[in-house]
Amino acid sequence: RFRKITSHCLSPLQYVAGKNRKIHHGISRARDAIQAAGHQKAGCGIADTDFIAAFDWLVLSWVWQVLAKLGVSRSVINRVQSLYDDSITITVVNNNLGRVFLDKRGSLRQGGCASMEWFAFGIDPMLRYLEKRLQGIPITSLPVLGPAPEGAPSPIQPLEERFKLRAYCDDVKPSITSMAEFMIVDTACSLFEKSSGCKLHRDPSTGKCKFLPLGRWKSTLQQEDIPLPYMVLSDSLEMVGVELKSTWMKSRKVNGDIIQSRVSMLMHGSQVNSW
Repeated sequence: RFRKITSHCLSPLQYVAGKNRKIHHGISRARDAIQAAGHQKAGCGIADTDFIAAFDWLVLSWVWQVLAKLGVSRSVINRVQSLYDDSITITVVNNNLGRVFLDKRGSLRQGGCASMEWFAFGIDPMLRYLEKRLQGIPITSLPVLGPAPEGAPSPIQPLEERFKLRAYCDDVKPSITSMAEFMIVDTACSLFEKSSGCKLHRDPSTGKCKFLPLGRWKSTLQQEDIPLPYMVLSDSLEMVGVELKSTWMKSRKVNGDIIQSRVSMLMHGSQVNSW
């Protein structure tokens, strides 16, 4: 039932919510931002924030608080919460059942039938926080013609489309257009860590949190310029299986090579099976 209302409750930048939101919509939006940034003189980029075993660390008590803040009735929350309270976990190694223990922490189970939706509700405040504060990468701007409404500023502000961030469950890709916005992203992640129990990869040696420089920053930004020590400069980002480069042509080539290799492997496997 919650899946029917997720598109009305969650941020429009969360592409795991609702049947009318597809992941390729977010990938295309990021591709358009990369293409537009190549024609601009300003420096910008797209960051990749990665959380350590995000589903395992998220506590469901935070999700129930978010649902209450969104206006879900207490009786409905209690019914959903009763499905997860006093749950047990069974360790399985090589198909052998191990010890059974009570999940006192109230963690979210990765692979559960509703785990994607519950995590999307848990991370939703972070997405709204970033959406309000990030400037975003300009993609297009169109003039608005016609008389201005009474009391409205003149001339009428143009109709703009900006890439501020994109999220698919725990995979969040915020845009960065200034050094100050690095700290905005870090503050949002810190608030989410403290409230949800999740932990961000803050060890730079893991290379989990990356930054793809675009525009002027593509040739001028250095690693020591980034104010976040765990954010590592990278020439590519991965968005749910799709690799994005600093230009549209590079992204097209690398993904074309990946598709060719996968098709070749499938064809080779089918030939072997036919024999």
